[in-house]
Amino acid sequence: MVSGFGQAQMLAFVPYDFKSKNEDYARYSFKLENIAPGGARSRVGIITCCDARCSPDHFFQLDENEVFVIQNGGRRTASDDVVRTLAGLEIATEIRELRAIHHTGCGGLKYADEWIKRR
Repeated sequence: MVSGFGQAQMLAFVPYDFKSKNEDYARYSFKLENIAPGGARSRVGIITCCDARCSPDHFFQLDENEVFVIQNGGRRTASDDVVRTLAGLEIATEIRELRAIHHTGCGGLKYADEWIKRR
């Protein structure tokens, strides 16, 4: 939504060009030397919201393969899928540190699980 001097206006939806963005990433950003033999080398995990504004890679200036990032609505850490993912990471990797990152204005915290299930 864009707001100006008048009323807020919705911009027309334009599909995101995932294919060309991924090709650019592979060509210019991806560093093959950061791929550890046998899998990820990270020992740190971050759980944060799935809000597009929550990008730990950017706001912590992380390099590739530096942390595991798990994103879900409202940074709910006790959900079955997050617990299963963390259990797998603990078994399969050398993860030693976990951080839960909140953000301001999180819409995911406004809705209880029961409300979502009723929809």
